[in-house]
Amino acid sequence: MTPSVRLLLTATAFLAVYVFCWIALLFFPLGNLAWLSNIAALVVAIVVARRTWIRTATGGITPMMAAGFGAAIVGSFGFAVGFLGPIIVAPEANQGPLLGIFITGPLGAVVGAVGGYLIGIKRTQS
Repeated sequence: MTPSVRLLLTATAFLAVYVFCWIALLFFPLGNLAWLSNIAALVVAIVVARRTWIRTATGGITPMMAAGFGAAIVGSFGFAVGFLGPIIVAPEANQGPLLGIFITGPLGAVVGAVGGYLIGIKRTQS
């Protein structure tokens, strides 16, 4: 795998994991320690990005890893389009970004996971 593709996969995995962990940790009331959610999301994202960088160097990507990459890439893209699209198109709509949070992000993650898994199966068979 070329270094530019590896860098793109690693950066996308980092961003996706950071955003999803940060959003998930918002549901835990931490009071004065709210900054811990940023630190925890950053640590998890760094671990996942490092693991992604190392595993893509060997070229031995399993179907489950391909599903994870697909979910991260397509889910991040769906989230970004669904979140930023309504802000650009209709800035006066206060509920526009919810499209990316609740619909296009999760739907993109599911579609990316299924597509990545199918691609991973096809690559292991050939």
